[in-house]
Amino acid sequence: MTTLEGRVIKLEGLLAASQVALQKTLLRLDTLEQANRASAGASFGGGGGGGQIFLVKGTFSAASGSFPSITPTTQTLDVYSDMGGTLTRVYPSATVHWFFLDPSGTDKLIPVALNDDGSFVAINASCTGV
Repeated sequence: MTTLEGRVIKLEGLLAASQVALQKTLLRLDTLEQANRASAGASFGGGGGGGQIFLVKGTFSAASGSFPSITPTTQTLDVYSDMGGTLTRVYPSATVHWFFLDPSGTDKLIPVALNDDGSFVAINASCTGV
C-alpha cells in the first residue's frame, strides 16, 4: 500500500466516524426541539411525539378506577431514548402517568409515549427488570 492509499483509507475512516457523530447530533437536536415545544406548551398534533418510543425505569403502583374513569399513578422520572444503540436521557424529571390497574413491578423498563402536554404515558407493562 502506498502512502497515498494509506491516507485515503484514513480519511474514509474519519469520514465514516464523522457521519455517525452527525447522525447522533441530529437525533439529539430533534429530541431537544421536541422538548422545547413541549415546555412551551405547543401542540404536537394527534400523535404527540410523532410515534417515537421512549423508555423509563421505574416502579409504579396500580392505577385506580375503571375504564374510562381511571386515575393514573403519576411519577417524575428521567425519560430515555435510543440514540444509535445507546439509551440517552432526553427528558430529565418528566411527568409519567401509569394507567394500568396492576402495579409495574420493581425497577422495570417501561416504554412510554409523549403526550401533547409534554407529559408521558406508559404504553406497556414490561417484565424486564433493569
